[in-house]
Amino acid sequence: MNSSTFQGNWSELKGKIKTQWAKFNDDDLETLKGNLDQLSGKIQKVYGYGKEQAEREYNEFKQKLNVKTNDATHAGIVKANDAVTASNDKVDSIGRKLKS
Repeated sequence: MNSSTFQGNWSELKGKIKTQWAKFNDDDLETLKGNLDQLSGKIQKVYGYGKEQAEREYNEFKQKLNVKTNDATHAGIVKANDAVTASNDKVDSIGRKLKS
């Protein structure tokens, strides 16, 4: 998931960030404005973490989001494939009826 994808889902993502880092207030999140590249620095500032710890938490958070996104994408692809298969079956059935 890239920064533009994060920006597109910003309202959902803000909730996940607040769940992960409860000390963040609305102003902290507003300064990010969907730009997760700045999240590591915000974690450092609000939590007083060193750069390495903040980056580690940031990377773990991004990884969790990516895994969930990949799972959702896979589920969507499976659902779309099932719909295509069902449509093809209907077309085949109609074709057989027309031939008879």
